Amino acid sequence: MIRLFWIASRKGLSHLIQQDHAKLPHVIAEILEEMGGVFVKFGQVLSTQKEILPGHFIEAFSSLHDQVKPLSQEELKKIIDSRIGNMNETYETFEMQPIAAASIGQVHLARLKSTGEKVVVKILRPDVKQKMTADLDLLIQFVSWLSERSSKIKRLGLIQLAVGFKNNLIEETDFDIEALNTNMLKRAFKEHGIPIRVPKVYSEYSTKQILTMEYIEGNRFTKEVTTDVSEMIMHAFLDQILMIGIFHADPHPGNIMLTTDGEVALIDFGSVGYLSDDERGGLLSFLVGYSNNDTKEMAHGLARVCEEGHLFNEDMMERRLSRLLSEASFSHDPTSVIMRRLMSMITEAGLSLKPTVAGAFRAIITLDGTLSSVNEAYSLSTASQSYASQINKGQLAKERLGKVKGKLEDYIPKLLELPILKDNRITIAREENHNLNDFIGAITVGIFTVICMVVMLASFFVQGEFMRFLLAPLSMSGFGVGMIILIMSVIKQLKPKI
Repeated sequence: MIRLFWIASRKGLSHLIQQDHAKLPHVIAEILEEMGGVFVKFGQVLSTQKEILPGHFIEAFSSLHDQVKPLSQEELKKIIDSRIGNMNETYETFEMQPIAAASIGQVHLARLKSTGEKVVVKILRPDVKQKMTADLDLLIQFVSWLSERSSKIKRLGLIQLAVGFKNNLIEETDFDIEALNTNMLKRAFKEHGIPIRVPKVYSEYSTKQILTMEYIEGNRFTKEVTTDVSEMIMHAFLDQILMIGIFHADPHPGNIMLTTDGEVALIDFGSVGYLSDDERGGLLSFLVGYSNNDTKEMAHGLARVCEEGHLFNEDMMERRLSRLLSEASFSHDPTSVIMRRLMSMITEAGLSLKPTVAGAFRAIITLDGTLSSVNEAYSLSTASQSYASQINKGQLAKERLGKVKGKLEDYIPKLLELPILKDNRITIAREENHNLNDFIGAITVGIFTVICMVVMLASFFVQGEFMRFLLAPLSMSGFGVGMIILIMSVIKQLKPKI
């Protein structure tokens, strides 16, 4: 900490903050660069946050480069020998010169001796997690110090970004998590028919410190691609976010490949986001509202994905969204403008998105920039509108029917516990211990339950995503509550009197 604040003092940072000087972003970038490691990586992440940071901040942070010395051959051999076995017996060939190196670890090409397959081997630097945790805590203190002294910097939400950055980076120092992320998305892509290739993980040659994966032949995503391919990739990411709930959180050009077979491949699953059903529902509601130019539905969707505890005024948000839609309509790609300005608009309203939802928005914005850089004809507006009109309704119905099936599985055992009725009749006798009014109440609840069930089933086929999202949860809840009350009432009525 002493070194950090000595550098800040030498650069005259406090004075520049007080004056709100134009050089402030460049001086902050210089401080991050002198600190190196995770500080530089954080600056590089900030340089991609065009939806949050002003242009002069983006420009200052874009010049940051992390200079990392690769591990020596002796260090590499020691790590491999101690983690997965003798290096010479494991690999037929192992290229000592890394194809990529960073503050967390480095990447090598190799060939397995057992199968002859060409693989990629990621190796974590020794003790990196302990060293990184201390630096990340210091980074958060530095960002907090900046935010306390500048209301403008505070409004940028750098503290939240730094905390999210820390959590993501700590996860990246455990290759067991990356292997799990890779396998989960590989399986999900296959189940959902998403035409994107994900590398195979060789678990027998992987540990928390070493990750061995299939080598995919191809080119990094830097050359011209067709509009159809660009839209397919964006649709695939929207499927990850809205349908699956697991998404690649860092789709920059280096993590997307065009294979020699003409396929699209994703690599590096160290940063992956997970969304709850309610978060996915809110995002889908926002997208459907946008596709229908319905600011009320958009605001309702945002209300579901903002942090709880904030006072969310839907009428105020509708007005802001209406103004944003109007301003964006003058752009050649309105959706791109909206996505890039939405998060700053939410911050200005005194709100904040749930961290995973903010990550999903950032992933879409990052991918939008990636696709725009390789295809001038690509438009996020066109891609999102075509996606909204082609949403897999069968998949949505399947999800909802799955929830109904789960509820029925809970109720059926309770129904089977009821006594078998003779001739399908219930005899009502006016005795001292029987209450006719209670039974009539049970019948009323039963009728209400049947109505809820009919509405619930109808909601799966009604036209319009908004109506389905409105009817299904309400009718499902009513059906569930009604069933419970009905079962309890019937059991009470049929209980033998002593």
